[in-house]
Amino acid sequence: MVFFNLWEIRYINMIVFFVLFALDISLISKKIRGRKGILTAISFALSITMCYIVIITSCLQYYSVFLVFLVVSALVLVLDEISDYPMFFMITGIVTNYVDFLTFPLLTLAMPLLLLLAKKNEIHKNKPLGTQLRFVLIQSVAWGFGYGMCWISKWLLSSWILPHDIIDTSVAQHAFFWLSDAGAGSRLWAYRLNIQYFFAGHGLKIMFLSLAFPVVLGIMGSIYHKKYNANAVLFLAVALTPYLWYFVFNGHSFYHAWFTYRLQAITLFGISLFLP
Repeated sequence: MVFFNLWEIRYINMIVFFVLFALDISLISKKIRGRKGILTAISFALSITMCYIVIITSCLQYYSVFLVFLVVSALVLVLDEISDYPMFFMITGIVTNYVDFLTFPLLTLAMPLLLLLAKKNEIHKNKPLGTQLRFVLIQSVAWGFGYGMCWISKWLLSSWILPHDIIDTSVAQHAFFWLSDAGAGSRLWAYRLNIQYFFAGHGLKIMFLSLAFPVVLGIMGSIYHKKYNANAVLFLAVALTPYLWYFVFNGHSFYHAWFTYRLQAITLFGISLFLP
């Protein structure tokens, strides 16, 4: 802010965003070989584009999460092996909480996880489902621990510095907006609004409805004929996490559906990775 005004910062953000976006797409096609890599890169690009990326670089509130997500995704793809994945995802959760304004933080966990599973698919596809599931759960818990403890540390520091009981106020507010209906009605309304925002245009609704039937048939056919491996099942499991988020954090997902809908990029990308 000392050297640039707001419009200049937005231009810098735009350049950084699209460079990282292009880098991730390039790395996907390089690290995931053959036809699958090209299809994964296309589905990744489509999933992020569906987040209405025109507005991302103009809104500082949204940009920070996408910046973390794109950088972490690039690291997951570039590094052949990370010595301590739980520590890596815990640090990701901490950084996400530090820069985020409670928008759609799950992107920084689920999308890199999907890319990691896709990259490891050829190597680990024959590993038992339990082993793979444990890996995903450990990384998720590590990310959640980092995200949650960073948040709690803000309350503790604020209570120590300010002459108010920040902890009680924060817990009450989060319980109201996250863990209850918070005056938002049933949880179905949160689902309805988020889905409605994600498929806002009539053209998109028609396109995805026309694709829904063959996609469902493809999923059912893969399950029936057992044309899947442990990683493929996890793709589908991770794809459902946005709707778990909407269920648990119902109040926030209802009142802020106009930006929390972007979490469904995880669903779109996860389903595309599951399909054979």
